Amino acid sequence: MTESSQDTLTKYRLIGPLDNAEDSDLLAGLSEKDAKNRLQALIAEWLRMENLVVLTGAGTSVTSGGKTMESLESAVLKTVIASKDIPEMAAAVINARIQEKAEAKIGFEEWLSFLINASHIGAAPRSPLIGVKWKGAIEPSQTDLSVLTKRIGKAIFLECSLSLPEAPLSAAEAPHISPHLSFLAKLVARDSNLGRAHLFTLNYDTLFEQALELLGIQYFDGFTGKADARFDPSVYGLDIYYPGEVAEGRVRRFDKFVHLYKLHGSIHWEVRGDELRARHPNLQLFKSYLTLNDVAEKAAKLAELEEITPQVGILPTTNKFTQTLAMPFAHLFRSFQIRLSAPQTFLLIL
Repeated sequence: MTESSQDTLTKYRLIGPLDNAEDSDLLAGLSEKDAKNRLQALIAEWLRMENLVVLTGAGTSVTSGGKTMESLESAVLKTVIASKDIPEMAAAVINARIQEKAEAKIGFEEWLSFLINASHIGAAPRSPLIGVKWKGAIEPSQTDLSVLTKRIGKAIFLECSLSLPEAPLSAAEAPHISPHLSFLAKLVARDSNLGRAHLFTLNYDTLFEQALELLGIQYFDGFTGKADARFDPSVYGLDIYYPGEVAEGRVRRFDKFVHLYKLHGSIHWEVRGDELRARHPNLQLFKSYLTLNDVAEKAAKLAELEEITPQVGILPTTNKFTQTLAMPFAHLFRSFQIRLSAPQTFLLIL
């Protein structure tokens, strides 16, 4: 469902097969009101399918101050290079990236992958190499690269340390309720005889986790434990039921429950040894950073918060899937594939 660029009676298009199996716009020729009613009826029907899979991207975080990958890169690099104590060669690496980006060579994830690899090659205790040679006249030391990757990781964390807006206190404020809250409330309101909803997100922020907890919705996110959770994908095979007489079949399922999958990782994930742990930080400590627009002020705040800002456990790099964390990502993407292949499945992409 996308907005149409053509002059039609409705601003939406819904592409689907006709009786002759040919694809066509099912809303063609309808008025705005009729098209909206048609869409609502179809979506209501699809939501009654046995299995519901939701895939969300950066757009679901924009209303709470989130950024797309492109705007995230711009904000992070501008803030880091504005830092007063950034090494000269580290700044040169960023300037080269900004110039390269103007020529549209590689994306942020791929560039960050090269940067991380270059930093690790010379820093690894058993590495036979002392470093790598950068293109052009740039000659960053291992210290320069270490400072740069650490600073970028912390800046990414701060940019993604989003918090949901304050919940409305009165009926007049109700229209301003966070979309996360209203969407999740509808997600768990499906008939109890239907399959559980499976929510997959590509975002690093924890807005969905915050909304789930505010609504009192129980969820499994692939981790066991609370204070210092450990990744254990077997939890996705579990469910929650009220106590009952199992022998007599009188067991009632707990309604407010979803499965949550962070396909690209999360700001609260942490690599510890060969394990993946999860611990939610106090995001109120970093709220002041997100209110700043001036680059110099953000750089100063980054330096001020650096000691208490956690390092992003899994940076947004293209090689994150092939490192020691391949097992978590393999489980998550395999779960996505399995859920999509199940019969009677409705995939909703936001």
